[in-house]
Amino acid sequence: MFKSNFKFKSKTKEGYLIFEFTGDWDKLALTEKKLELNQIINDFNGKTIIFDFTDLSYINSEAIGYLMQINGFLLSIDKIFVLVGVKKNVKDILEAIGIFEIIPAYSTVKEVLNS
Repeated sequence: MFKSNFKFKSKTKEGYLIFEFTGDWDKLALTEKKLELNQIINDFNGKTIIFDFTDLSYINSEAIGYLMQINGFLLSIDKIFVLVGVKKNVKDILEAIGIFEIIPAYSTVKEVLNS
């Protein structure tokens, strides 16, 4: 059976929940990790959730749809969702669909923590 190379780890820092992603975020990866991601997000009591894409190689439409679901959910409970460290190839995809008009993006986690 094929297994995705997509991985993530999460940590809290200064009241922020930070996810660090690596690999290719495709349908298989979303299927494998969605419940775990949702549980961590639901358990977080802070205000801001950061998805760090510094080491993310690829994102497909299913994962982009999930980002939009997460954003809508977090807005509905008065939380903030941001992306950081988006590489050029991933950035090109996200820019093409206008995601940065909906979800703010920063260069680094430090930039978010200092804002």
